[in-house]
Amino acid sequence: MWHKYWASLYYGVLLIIADDPGPRTDTEIIFTFVSMLVLAGLYATLFAQVSLLVSSMNEEDNRFQEKLDNADEQMRNMGLPTELKNRVKTYYQYVWKRSKFLDRDAFFQDLSSSLEHELRLYVFEEMMVSSFFVGVQPFFLIMVAQTMQTICCLQGDFIVRHGQKGQCMYFVTYGTCHREFREEEEIARSKKGMRTILKKCDYFGEMAVLTQLSYTDTVQAYENCDLAVLQYEDLSKAMFKYPDSAMKVCCWDAEIVYSSFVACASQRMSSLTNVCAFLSHFSECRY
Repeated sequence: MWHKYWASLYYGVLLIIADDPGPRTDTEIIFTFVSMLVLAGLYATLFAQVSLLVSSMNEEDNRFQEKLDNADEQMRNMGLPTELKNRVKTYYQYVWKRSKFLDRDAFFQDLSSSLEHELRLYVFEEMMVSSFFVGVQPFFLIMVAQTMQTICCLQGDFIVRHGQKGQCMYFVTYGTCHREFREEEEIARSKKGMRTILKKCDYFGEMAVLTQLSYTDTVQAYENCDLAVLQYEDLSKAMFKYPDSAMKVCCWDAEIVYSSFVACASQRMSSLTNVCAFLSHFSECRY
């Protein structure tokens, strides 16, 4: 018994130090040959799987690095200053962290219409239950959710500026923004409960979109943030198709609408038709 044990230990040590005495009989040769073929196949399969695993782990990093290298080349050709280059790189890093540069719209287009509606309502669910959409029809919400786009803003970016033509409204989906009121409006707006710091689910730019006048406030990204954007054209189509919901949207808070219109009235009006249409909506709601 001990002889077999020591013999096995001896041959095991020979295998470890690569000093295998080798097979001697025909049976040993055949067994060793078959074992070598089987082990070679197992090794090849194992290394292939490990290689694929490592490659898939680095695929996302390689894709990001490729985009970053392309951006570096573009900025070098344009001769941008270092500070601006760093902001572009910071933006790329933030977008990569938030969305991995995935095209959400392309993903939605591959789905059935009913599944797309369900996913869009889920993505923008918290925006759809905000006070701006109180009392509107479900199909109105679906139509609005279909047209919403998401943008990313870096800390310090100006999203809208006072006096800028209003073409869209924004919903904060991540991060915070800072709203700056004009000095003569700050007290009145604070009494209305309008926030200076805009957090998730808050919105701004609605008055400029409804009245088609200029923005009355300046909003700046307080930190890196994501915003859901609703264009004037898309909101108008939904309001035209669902007039009952349109009245709910136009009259969600008559006092704030009126005060915003008065603030806008001193600006240069781009179209008298827009003002008359607004006053018509407001009078129907108020009286």
